[in-house]
Amino acid sequence: MNTTCAPRRGIAGLATAMLLFAGSGLGAGTAQAQGYGPHHWCPGESIYYPTGPGPHYNWDWNICHTYYWVNGKGNVPYDGRLPSDLYDGTDPPPPRDNPTCRVIGCAN
Repeated sequence: MNTTCAPRRGIAGLATAMLLFAGSGLGAGTAQAQGYGPHHWCPGESIYYPTGPGPHYNWDWNICHTYYWVNGKGNVPYDGRLPSDLYDGTDPPPPRDNPTCRVIGCAN
């Protein structure tokens, strides 16, 4: 009996299953929803995730915003503290500083 082929078949089967799972999008749904950005929020939309950043960010809730998630390089106070993870504006820090982008990759 040849026992050296069994581990190889097991590894090949596991690799195939992982590729199929990753290709189906099931493994990355949450991370993609909160990717680097840009994201847009305007008055009248929910301030809660996924349409808004959440109520703890202190920005002008009366105007529209274009924002990015930027891992500690943000310019929008979180509970009055800076830096935060939210950057409001058109010139954010590069996405390589975002742990989500390190996992799923980001376009910018």
